[in-house]
Amino acid sequence: METARKGGPGRFTGYFATATTKQPKWGGVVVSPIRDSEGKPERLLAVSRDVTERKQSEEALRNSEELSSTFARQFSELIIAKMKKAPARASAVQRARRSNERLSWGEG
Repeated sequence: METARKGGPGRFTGYFATATTKQPKWGGVVVSPIRDSEGKPERLLAVSRDVTERKQSEEALRNSEELSSTFARQFSELIIAKMKKAPARASAVQRARRSNERLSWGEG
């Protein structure tokens, strides 16, 4: 508002109840000065529009990105943990195979 009083346009977004329905909505507001014949700001013109849907979409996108990031981080941690355990499991399997092979050789 102060910017508009000084002669420039002002913009802001706010969350407030509507005048008619009293339902909370996001509003995008542009405030511009109306100048007198000498060019000085005489009045202010405020134009607002409902940006609730846009704000909800932005929030949904943030939540989705956060979920994706969490999933990717946890998945990579799981892969790393599995890879660290893989050599131990592989050598245990190899030992079991060798002992099984020895048993087979001994029986033949």
